[in-house]
Order: sequence, then structure tokens, then C-alpha cells
Amino acid sequence: VKGFYRGGWVADYPVNVNFLKELYHSKAESNNGRFADKEIDELMAKGDKADSLEASVAAYQEVEKALVDKMPAIPLWYYAINGGHGKNVDNVKVDFHGDLELTGVTTK
Repeated sequence: VKGFYRGGWVADYPVNVNFLKELYHSKAESNNGRFADKEIDELMAKGDKADSLEASVAAYQEVEKALVDKMPAIPLWYYAINGGHGKNVDNVKVDFHGDLELTGVTTK
């Protein structure tokens, strides 16, 4: 593709590495725009070598900041999840994919 196109993608896990590395690492299979940047790859490697989840998240926040300057993609919209429940149930929660977490639902 030599120009703009619409793409869609959904993360597997709610952590920033899963959103960023899969789309913007130069060797990522889902990098459909063929974005390649040595600085970004190096920042990601730093996050991958972090000794804790918190340190990895912080490192990938630096990747996010660098990507904003390079703007390899333009997000056009984000999906909204709408829902509701009756007044006889409580503890209704929706995960980041929009699926109901039914194991915690209780009745009143």
C-alpha cells in the first residue's frame, strides 16, 4: 500500500507493551505500516529488559512519548462499550475488551 489505509487492531492484554510493540516495532508481524525506527526499537528493548511490570510500563510510556513525535499512525476513533443492568444485580463489571465479568455478579 502506498498511501493511507484503515487498519484495526485489538490488544490481548491491558498493558502498554501489548499495544505498542505489536504495532510499531520494526520486526512486529502486525506492523502493517512498515514503520521502522531504531530509537523506538531501542526504547522497547529497554522496556523488555525491565525487572518489574511497573518499570516496563514506565519504559513503554517513554516509547509512547517518542511515537507521538513521529506519528506513524493517526487514531481516528476508539470503540465505546455501552451497557446496562437491572436493579436486582450488583458488582457488574466489564473488562477492557467489553466482555462482562460474570463471576463477580451478585444478586440483591
